[in-house]
Amino acid sequence: TNTDNRLDNLLKEKGIITTARVRDGFTVTRRSRRSTSKTATIQVTFKLKDGKLFNTGSEVSEEVFDNLARGQGVDIIYLPTDPSIFKVIIGSENAAKFGGVSNRNLEFTDLDKILSLHVDSVRDYLNTISVYWTTTKEKKDYYYTNESKDEVVARAENGNLLYTNPKLVDVKTFLKDAGVIETYKDTTAGSDGLSTIWITEKYLIKHTLDINVDNPAAGVAGVLAIQRR
Repeated sequence: TNTDNRLDNLLKEKGIITTARVRDGFTVTRRSRRSTSKTATIQVTFKLKDGKLFNTGSEVSEEVFDNLARGQGVDIIYLPTDPSIFKVIIGSENAAKFGGVSNRNLEFTDLDKILSLHVDSVRDYLNTISVYWTTTKEKKDYYYTNESKDEVVARAENGNLLYTNPKLVDVKTFLKDAGVIETYKDTTAGSDGLSTIWITEKYLIKHTLDINVDNPAAGVAGVLAIQRR
């Protein structure tokens, strides 16, 4: 609506970005003979520019609501003249509009960058590209997962990287900026014939098409294993 557009423009022009704490949230479902509608509301607390704490609430999209939890910290942008006007900077639309996040899939240049980062800095970097990244640690390996995009990045203790994406089938296009100098089929013992080796000046890259035999309907996922030469 015109009012929403006006408020969005005000937030982009004069808004202040800060971190809020989610205090609570709830959904309301309304049903009629013809339709069913659902609204989601969150209650947040954040610190104003003068240091005072401010409590307020707002309706949010289901996408945003489903990715929040009580006690969670979340970036918001609020209007200093009326702090009750704010937007959460997650969700595909708001992340791009207010947070400068393109919300795209990862590219090879991103993986190259991740290999140079400390493990504690990887999630922050990923969140500049798309939203909803989570981190888990298993033994000494780190896993960064974006369920909304079906992307997983794994950093092994030895520094190698594994990237999984169901859309990663056309690996030649994905590696167009990698400086590939050689490529060949993986014919080593035990290989399934679905793997290709790509050599660059910096990396040995193995691309595998992973078929889910337990759930064929899930399709084929591309897996990229990257190790330094």
